[in-house]
Amino acid sequence: MNNRPSPPSQNDPDRPGSTPENTSGAMPDLRAPDDDTERREPLYRLEERLLREERNVAAALLRRSRLLAEIAVRRKGDASRAASNRSAIQNLEKSLWTVWENVLQPEEGGRSKHWHQLLSQCNNLGYILGEQKDVPSGRPWILRPGAPGGAVTLPGPTDVLRAEIAIYWAAATNAAARANPVRTNDDVVELIKALNQLGAGLAWERDHVTHSPGRSADLDFDQKTVHVGQSPFILALLLATALARPGIAKFSGSGSLKMLPLKQWQQFLPRLGARLHQLNPHSPGLPVRLESNGTPELAQIDDETPEELIVALLVAAPFYSRGLRLTWSGAGMPEGIGAKLKIISEMYDLYGVPHNVQPDAITVSHALPRLPGGTYNDASGSHSTFRVPLDPDLSAMLLIWSRFTGWTMRLEGLWPKKDSSADPLLTLLRSCGLAVSIDPKGIRAEAGPWPAEPILDVRGRSQAMPLAVVLALGAPSAAVLKGLPSEYDREVIETFSNWSGRTWRQEGSSLFFQPVPRGTERGDPRFEPPDAAWAMAAAMLAFKHPGIQLTSPGELTGTWPGFWTLYNHVLTASAKRPEQQQGQRPEHQPGQRAERATTNSSRPAGRNHPAGSGERGDAPPNAIQRTKRRVKL
Repeated sequence: MNNRPSPPSQNDPDRPGSTPENTSGAMPDLRAPDDDTERREPLYRLEERLLREERNVAAALLRRSRLLAEIAVRRKGDASRAASNRSAIQNLEKSLWTVWENVLQPEEGGRSKHWHQLLSQCNNLGYILGEQKDVPSGRPWILRPGAPGGAVTLPGPTDVLRAEIAIYWAAATNAAARANPVRTNDDVVELIKALNQLGAGLAWERDHVTHSPGRSADLDFDQKTVHVGQSPFILALLLATALARPGIAKFSGSGSLKMLPLKQWQQFLPRLGARLHQLNPHSPGLPVRLESNGTPELAQIDDETPEELIVALLVAAPFYSRGLRLTWSGAGMPEGIGAKLKIISEMYDLYGVPHNVQPDAITVSHALPRLPGGTYNDASGSHSTFRVPLDPDLSAMLLIWSRFTGWTMRLEGLWPKKDSSADPLLTLLRSCGLAVSIDPKGIRAEAGPWPAEPILDVRGRSQAMPLAVVLALGAPSAAVLKGLPSEYDREVIETFSNWSGRTWRQEGSSLFFQPVPRGTERGDPRFEPPDAAWAMAAAMLAFKHPGIQLTSPGELTGTWPGFWTLYNHVLTASAKRPEQQQGQRPEHQPGQRAERATTNSSRPAGRNHPAGSGERGDAPPNAIQRTKRRVKL
């Protein structure tokens, strides 16, 4: 193949007397080229020009997004002028579109709809940037935790889905109830606020959420536009709630939901007698209007059905007058829904909701969930209490600390023994030499010898990939990861492996990790986590291979508000304890005083957060050191 450049043409910008490049910003003439091919600009030069323009566009979009984010944050910060601030943002968006119209040539008028959609997406990027935590500094967090000071005992992170179901059922049945301990992250707070807009009486204080019966027995959508924040699951849950009643419901949301593609939602909802209409033709997501006939009864689930919508329908199904039956088409239950279906089925059993799970279907009967457990009394009367169990995934990831440091860790809380999906997580930990024991009040991990070559099996448990990868990379020598899911993030594994001084290769459904020779340079330490699970994986990996740079720590803050406080002040120490002898392994030390911390919420004690509150978890301190870009093993 001849890759030599063609002779310069008359339009070549490097040729004397050629036509200069168009830099005015006007659209080029896209008419058919002249028959004289010698007059056309070479293709490789067009591609070079496109790459230059692409860099300019990306840089301009970044600057624009930051400017709009700053404007939106300042407007939102003045709560006393909420109405005028919304009007000001709308006027600004109109002015921005006027600027675009002035730049576009007249022949682009027929495609103004597409240009307006592009502008709307650019605006949403700015709004999303303004909503994210830990963005203003723009600097990555360099994870270099200090040597731990001893064994720790602390409250473990609790399960958010179980807590959300308990909170929703309390509000939907208008019952006096309490749930604790609750990991009051952004999704939980947004659910509380959304339900209170419909007439619920929810409030939270630290890790306790209470519901006091409201004036109306039913959640009321009449004449309201419900703001659902930025969680697709909260949107799906309120949509599923509105399906139970004939009528119209409207929903709005934050920047990320304005960009949420809703085509699959719109295709599925007619199966349940409802239609979803977008109210902004220039945005793919919210705001929307739902029209329902109030008789959801039967629907077939396929591979295109959004997972959030499936889970939400099952949570809301006990309130449908005819119950609900969902059937799986094609290959059966969608991948990833199995673990959540087990949690929902467990909650059905606990709350007395009749249901039947089959290989190709699930049927849920109409029955108001009965709130279980003991009761407590306060000024408002007697409340039923739901004790939220530990989150198996986060708890197992946290127990890696014991494996990498050698110190014992105990997490206090109720381990979900009936959740069979938690068993593979414990198997992964034990396969790496951790002695894990469970009792009615918590779970304990104590480090033993590493096996010669750990074998980590994640078959049928794709959510365990972050845990398995970190354990494999923390092994002293080679490790094998078996049962790979059909799709996994190769880029994440490449980044982690390079920084940990490991090579990796795939053979069939297995990954093989091997240490690289000493003196080999590590890869780029910068890591942008695709989700909170991989962000926590990076944080735990730093106990074995310190120095990785986390570009978006807020990804984990939104899921677990108290994590970074726990990480900086409980799991690490700035110096060794005085009694620790040099060269002595931690597990051979005399008994250490256990440290304690509150981990489910970083919110200050003694403060009540009622409906409409803008309170959020504390931003974690950035007390992490900086390091060089490339280091030697």
